[in-house]
Amino acid sequence: MPSVIDEYVADVAGRLRGPARLRRDMLAEIRDALTDAAEVDGAEAAVADFGPARQIAAGLQDVLAAARAGRTTVLLIVVLGASWAQAELSGLDGWAEWRGAMPGPGYLWLAEAVDVLSGVSLAAAGLGWALRRRWPPREMARLVAGVTMGVMALTAVGGLLLVGLSPHGRLAGALWWMAPFALVQLSAYRTWRAARIA
Repeated sequence: MPSVIDEYVADVAGRLRGPARLRRDMLAEIRDALTDAAEVDGAEAAVADFGPARQIAAGLQDVLAAARAGRTTVLLIVVLGASWAQAELSGLDGWAEWRGAMPGPGYLWLAEAVDVLSGVSLAAAGLGWALRRRWPPREMARLVAGVTMGVMALTAVGGLLLVGLSPHGRLAGALWWMAPFALVQLSAYRTWRAARIA
């Protein structure tokens, strides 16, 4: 039969979403604090003094949402930066594929738009990282998640169009670089979820 402390910790745990290790550490600290208090006042009094599980979970969820948003921001910067660098490097010798003919204005516009979107997104991510402590954690996490999902979707579609519209575009071969984009999208979804939990 679970103890009052076990039930309380399980109640708090069921309300939390975020990085697993941080969540485990938080729950271990709660259990340790309650166990120490129970030695003095008894388990039921320790749980009552600790506060409602919903209220404790809400405070912890702010920390978890902020941690998840930080991870998503770093992942966005790494993946988008690597993608941009790879595109720039492949573009240096990529014009040989066009065999002397320049790409059309639509292709050049799309290439420039993807570059600008990547640059602005990297700058915004860096600025957001620098200013992350100025906003409430869950609002910042929602902003990070929403912007990341939009940026990664637009960048992926633009990149696939550029590959598909090139003379020897091998769309299937280009799909390998979509895996990191999918990881960033998954992280953004988890950030959104962590920010939405009440």
